[in-house]
Amino acid sequence: MSLDPVAYLPYKDPDDFIREVTDLIWVDRSISYIRENYEPDSIVHGALGTSTTRQEVIEGSLMRISATPDRTGQAEDVIWEARGDDAFLSSHLVLSGDLHSPYVSRTIANCLYRRDRTIIRPEGYRRALLRLLESFPGGQFEIRDIQTNYDVRYAGLRVAVVWKFVGDYNGVPNYGPLTGKPIDLIGISQFTFHNGAIVKEVRLWDDIALRAQIAGSRGDEPVPFANIY
Repeated sequence: MSLDPVAYLPYKDPDDFIREVTDLIWVDRSISYIRENYEPDSIVHGALGTSTTRQEVIEGSLMRISATPDRTGQAEDVIWEARGDDAFLSSHLVLSGDLHSPYVSRTIANCLYRRDRTIIRPEGYRRALLRLLESFPGGQFEIRDIQTNYDVRYAGLRVAVVWKFVGDYNGVPNYGPLTGKPIDLIGISQFTFHNGAIVKEVRLWDDIALRAQIAGSRGDEPVPFANIY
């Protein structure tokens, strides 16, 4: 079965994906790439226990890098196999060493990757936005700040928007049992325009904070889901 490039783009193949992301996190210390490559509810099994959230991965990696600043890890070998047409399983041999020590260690990480979150074409863009809105169908966006910049070397006009989204969790139960209570979500979108039209948006918000709000307001009895349309 051929593997759809959506499983590893913008890298050239799964091998390149694993190697580059490993270097970005453990050599360049760009911990933010963990957020881009782990689901919020990622489960990681290790010799000393199991973590069940992306935030635990971020915190653990930060503490490890802080405690051993001279130690780096890089991909020594990657064995991967397609799992369906939009995912692959990798067996990733990591070589770790310290600049001031002759000793090295090796770890093998087995990871399942499914689709990058890049949405293309207008219909894909609409569906991705509706995926957020469908859980809060009466929600409203509020614009808090706008910054603009035009520069040919960065593809022309770019606009950054700080927004707030407020709505009741009474729609499609994508975040567990409905509560019927409001959520308050802050996010930022960066837009690129061409010939008066949006050609790219990068939209970020704290999904863990959103889930924490919902979990904190959830009562013992879930609100029934009722769609009259």
